[in-house]
Amino acid sequence: MKLQRHREADKRWYWKNHEQILAKKALYREKNRNRRRLQSLEYAERIRNEVFVLLGSVCVRCGFDDKRALQIDHINGGGSRENSSIGTYGIRKKILSGSTEGYQLLCSNCNWIKRAENDE
Repeated sequence: MKLQRHREADKRWYWKNHEQILAKKALYREKNRNRRRLQSLEYAERIRNEVFVLLGSVCVRCGFDDKRALQIDHINGGGSRENSSIGTYGIRKKILSGSTEGYQLLCSNCNWIKRAENDE
């Protein structure tokens, strides 16, 4: 019961002060834009590297290992649909959660060749 009263008091306080809170948050975001951007890029790169390690870190067709040209490929196609529904980050998180079946790494050349061969 005591916890409930605190929650209600917190809500009242927030709504009484929400304009100042939002202003402080906006100021923080503005002052720390570059730092937050770098943190976001570093996090995305770390996730990408972890996914590549799970998928073998090389193109499964030709063995190319330069990660700048490696791409996550949907073995049975349908990557565009999944990408539009859950996004690149969603696909990566799905793979990190252990759902690697149906995905492989291909270099960009092999990926385009596969698309042409399968009329994707």
